Amino acid sequence: MSAWKPLCAKKSPRGDPRAGAAAKRSVQRASKILLMSTVKRRTAAAIAKSAAKELQSLAEFMPNLADTDARTLALRLYYIELADGVSPIRARNKVSQMFLVSAATVKRWSSSWESIGEDALLDHRSEHEERDPSLLFGSPALVFELQSWIKNRLKQGGKHKDGYLTIQQLQNYINNVLFNDPDVVSPELLDLHDARYHSRQVSRMTVLRWMHKLGYKWADSSRAPFCDRHEDQDVVTYRNEWVKQMLALKPRLPILSEATGKPEWPNLPAGEKPLLHGNHDECILYANEGNRFAWVSDDAYHMKPKGDGATIMVSGVSVPCQGWLGLETIEPKSDGTWKHDNVMNNLKKVIDQFEHLYPGCQLLLTYDNAPSHTAVKKGSLSTARMNMTDGGKQPIITQMGWFETFDLATNSMKKVLQQMWYPGQDGTPIAKGALRVCKERGLKGIEKMRLDDLRALLASQPDFASVKPEIQQEAERRGHILLFGPKCHPECMHVEMCWAHVKQYCRQHCGQSITALRTSLQHALSEQHLTVKQHTAFSQHTWKWIEAYSHEADGVAVYEAMKALKKLHRHHRKGIHTSIPLPSSQ
Repeated sequence: MSAWKPLCAKKSPRGDPRAGAAAKRSVQRASKILLMSTVKRRTAAAIAKSAAKELQSLAEFMPNLADTDARTLALRLYYIELADGVSPIRARNKVSQMFLVSAATVKRWSSSWESIGEDALLDHRSEHEERDPSLLFGSPALVFELQSWIKNRLKQGGKHKDGYLTIQQLQNYINNVLFNDPDVVSPELLDLHDARYHSRQVSRMTVLRWMHKLGYKWADSSRAPFCDRHEDQDVVTYRNEWVKQMLALKPRLPILSEATGKPEWPNLPAGEKPLLHGNHDECILYANEGNRFAWVSDDAYHMKPKGDGATIMVSGVSVPCQGWLGLETIEPKSDGTWKHDNVMNNLKKVIDQFEHLYPGCQLLLTYDNAPSHTAVKKGSLSTARMNMTDGGKQPIITQMGWFETFDLATNSMKKVLQQMWYPGQDGTPIAKGALRVCKERGLKGIEKMRLDDLRALLASQPDFASVKPEIQQEAERRGHILLFGPKCHPECMHVEMCWAHVKQYCRQHCGQSITALRTSLQHALSEQHLTVKQHTAFSQHTWKWIEAYSHEADGVAVYEAMKALKKLHRHHRKGIHTSIPLPSSQ
């Protein structure tokens, strides 16, 4: 048996070696009683009485021990409670409340006492207190290089487009690259690592611990929130401009009166129309998209069908104080997929309904950056489907491009028109590739560029950048405003919360058939389930995010601010009026 070692190493000034020895012998006798009782299959009451009797003798020696052995006292009280006829669960709960530990800890102590005896009272924590810190925190450069390499690897394209990373790959990078760079890991640290672990390399388990310390965890990536490009520089730049545009238009929106809670139209100068904000998006629902968990038994087991089943796609615009506009549903199996033509027809339907309900008002529409939304008119300048070389399946661009070049004769810039196709031998038009278009414009450094880089270069040219998407042109032609929200920012789109509300109902009432899905979807989209008040509340929540982004440039800081705001106003929500009066004619 190991030597007696109390929990606290500090020796009491009143300590008596004879008292400690007597306590040790008493504990040993109690341990033997418990072990012998296990062999002889004695009853729990007999075990408790015998152990409590031996542990009772420790009471007179407690003042002489080094402080108080809490574990021994807890076990003594536990066995005394058992001897009095108290159930083990209640005894453990009582001891856990007195000694500020969990009931599971008391159960573990008693199990250890009954199995190993005196060693159950020993404290082994001091054996790990003086352990040297990890080599990871000995070099800040190593931490920085690891973070940078992991983030870049998770965003890589091409062969590793899915962002998959294994511990073996990271281990090879650390051992073969970082440990060979003296600017990252100094030779002194490597010598320390060699002396400690008898190796100049890190093991797989060490790399696994480092990943956890760096804030990563092995989880189901398919169910993780989409935030890959949320803080990329181009996305942040576009977000800042979009937030400025939205806040500039906000004074023209109706506001809720603090006194009555009803929306009031602002007093605008002559010529300006009041605005209503509508947010558009599509949503896909599956017939078998029910709850993953169900009540089962041995003789009645619920087998969920494989696959997602039949689908229904819904498109609509959520307008606060009004509800849905332009709701349309299609079934891809019979109606085909939702394409750009469907988006255009839906936009015209939404504008017609809005102008009928609110004559004299202007609609502010926000769409996301889906390809079917940002598509340009057929024949317009676009790099989306351009090839590297001429011809192929790329569409013919009939719109004339232009670029500026320096004219030596006039000593000024001159605009030059550029045709995006040329006639073939049989007279049929052949579309120019991205490489030819760049060469004709005199752009330099394009010989070794990839197709994606050439497309990005052409998209930044003034003529290509000035082309607006077709749905934006249609909305402006009808006298309304259409803006595209920033990428990877669903928190700025209140219609996402509306779709979440709809999907929740459809999953709870999943009948695993397309007929049941049609029925549940019809009710989920109705005003009885998703009320106008909820549309308005979701919109107000989105505007809080937009205003927060105007004050903070960092998305993490905005998230923390919104988290604190939600906690502050959790119980102080104001009522929202569900109807909106028509403004006076301008």
